[in-house]
Amino acid sequence: MSMKTQFDNPLVLSEDGHTIRATGKFDWGTISAGDKQECNISVVLMQGSVSGSANAGDYKTGDHDWDCEVPAANGAQWHTGPLVGCIGTVTVTKPPEPAPWPPQAVSLQSK
Repeated sequence: MSMKTQFDNPLVLSEDGHTIRATGKFDWGTISAGDKQECNISVVLMQGSVSGSANAGDYKTGDHDWDCEVPAANGAQWHTGPLVGCIGTVTVTKPPEPAPWPPQAVSLQSK
């Protein structure tokens, strides 16, 4: 079985409303002792007319969590209340391929 991940729910909104801290946990599944996986995570968040994207960086087998700061584009602000549409992309840099990561709608909580 290959690696899977999802967004934590809720995500944390910065005090000024300009940034969401996107986080998630890895499920590396059952990987043979000699096999190792490496991947890169990127995310896109949308809330009404507000959107933002970020690269969460590179991770490898054994990492438990990923995270990144996602600023709202063009100086806009995120808001608690409306759900945030979250799309994540896992790019495998060392096989095997990951399971598909479906879009999610998650809530925000103030920092």
